[in-house]
Amino acid sequence: MTADSLQITVTTDKPVYRSGEPVRMTLTLANRSGQERTVDFTTGQRYDFKVDDRAGATVWSWGADRMFPQVLGTERLPPGGSRDYTAEFSGRLPPGTYTVTGLIVARGAPRPASSTITIQ
Repeated sequence: MTADSLQITVTTDKPVYRSGEPVRMTLTLANRSGQERTVDFTTGQRYDFKVDDRAGATVWSWGADRMFPQVLGTERLPPGGSRDYTAEFSGRLPPGTYTVTGLIVARGAPRPASSTITIQ
């Protein structure tokens, strides 16, 4: 896998939420090359999301309380293809600005991507 041929983007269903309102997030892994790319995983986990407060402290991580099978796996992305991974945070956060980060948990994965949300 060539990380520079793969691109990660993170989006949320909207930019502003009320405290306690679910935050729906999507991580998209896109193959920007003209060749099929194989992504190699060391466990059953494919992705993770985290929410950090303004000070950079992680207040939620999607994968933190989950168990994943300890098996190798691969996923193939065709030229120009993409794959979406989704999660939802439904906890309560105090008002403020937060960073939602998504990452692919694979060998040689591209850099994580982030998006900002506001809790009112």
